[in-house]
Amino acid sequence: MSFTTRPTLRGYGGAASAGHYAATAIGAQLLAEGGNAADAACAMGFALQVLEPHMNGPAGEVPILYYEAAADETHVICGQGSAPARATREAFSDLGLDRIPGSGLLGATVPGACDAWCTLLERFGTQSFERVAAPAVKLARDGYPAYEFLRDTLLLLRKKFERDWPSSAALYVPVEKVGGRMRNPSWAYTLQSLIDAEKGQSGTREQKIRAGRDAFYRGAVAEEIDSFLRSPAPDDAGRAHAGLLTADDLAAYRGSVETCVTTTYRGATVYKCPPW
Repeated sequence: MSFTTRPTLRGYGGAASAGHYAATAIGAQLLAEGGNAADAACAMGFALQVLEPHMNGPAGEVPILYYEAAADETHVICGQGSAPARATREAFSDLGLDRIPGSGLLGATVPGACDAWCTLLERFGTQSFERVAAPAVKLARDGYPAYEFLRDTLLLLRKKFERDWPSSAALYVPVEKVGGRMRNPSWAYTLQSLIDAEKGQSGTREQKIRAGRDAFYRGAVAEEIDSFLRSPAPDDAGRAHAGLLTADDLAAYRGSVETCVTTTYRGATVYKCPPW
């Protein structure tokens, strides 16, 4: 093997890797405590929504490829939320638009990430929603040190936040210096409410996880999203528009486990998500 300045890591209990070292540590801890790859991935996913808010988020999406060793099968979990029911060609034409703006509220789809992580945990994991989400609650509540990439991104967006997105400005402005404590108490409270919904549900592990998931898509979170999107916000079409996404869209949404698209290349089988 050629020389590298980075160490070669070897082990028998699994490995974890994420875009932020704290998320990697959280995933490794889940594995060390007997959790499986699905448990660790879910814990890291929720943690990264806090640690990398410029890259991940509760309103985002996540395409998941998961190999199930027992069945020798690779699964796709669709974390791409659907378009709002009101997002028709006529709706955009009535607004004088011939395309969906790349910023603002009109392009908002159902947030697929929470459903996808819960589906992975419910179908392939072994732990509770509380166990995988609790580290993210702690990070959001107690904080973590700001780092260069996050600071630079927030500095780039600061004026836009102050001009167009006051709720983002309230959270991120003034921009913390490197090493400063970053917190998101509102998200800590919201994520804890999903944990509380799970703990209040009787039945199997899977039913309890579903209750936590439904607290997002059929409860106060969905209503808050609906309310937020009713107030117009600027977009790159040059005007302020309200969103088309509603609480009904979230309540009707359910992600799916799908078949991979596969091909072979030089003797290797390549798995990808289908074209959504």
